Amino acid sequence: MKKTLVVICAWLALSSVASAQLSFDGGAHVGMAISSFPKPLKDYYGTGLLFGGHGELNIMKYVSVRLNLDYVSFSSDKDKIKGVLATQYGVQASDIVFDGLATKDFSVFIDGLGKIPIQGSPITPYGLVGLGLNFLSASDGTITYQGTAQPQLTIKGDSSTKFGLDFGAGSEFRVASKVKLFLEFKYVLIFTENESTSYMPIVVGGSFGI
Repeated sequence: MKKTLVVICAWLALSSVASAQLSFDGGAHVGMAISSFPKPLKDYYGTGLLFGGHGELNIMKYVSVRLNLDYVSFSSDKDKIKGVLATQYGVQASDIVFDGLATKDFSVFIDGLGKIPIQGSPITPYGLVGLGLNFLSASDGTITYQGTAQPQLTIKGDSSTKFGLDFGAGSEFRVASKVKLFLEFKYVLIFTENESTSYMPIVVGGSFGI
């Protein structure tokens, strides 16, 4: 009986401490993403733009769970594509206008964050790892030759939903008791067919406590 009471008291004490430490903050972030697509796509895509929002549940002082909603867009290298088309059809690249074939990813991820305290410093480094869903899409690529549209040469876009994994590191800077800024580097791995697709976001953001 005494052992049971001790266990119950310990559980209640831990619960009260945990509930006292629970807090929530949310905000927005923006940055760039460096693509690392499988061949031959990697030859035609480079750096993209990223923006998104997040909500973070602080379970303990140095342990958090974050929900990330991100949108990233990569534009195709149209000059390279025009060069390939000119070689393929034996025409001048200057006579070709190519548009489209932008690749986009809207992702929903849940990340776990482990923070490393630095005594007396407003900066807190952290590591993260998470899982999520990636909603991928690519717009049609359209070709115009000498001012005339060539619909028969249109490169059809596609869309799909794939599971993903991310991991990375960052640092928080506490501006005020309920306001913080952060800089973050991640690696996003998307389990696409045949060969995985990946990109590396570098973002800055801000969070506000509730």
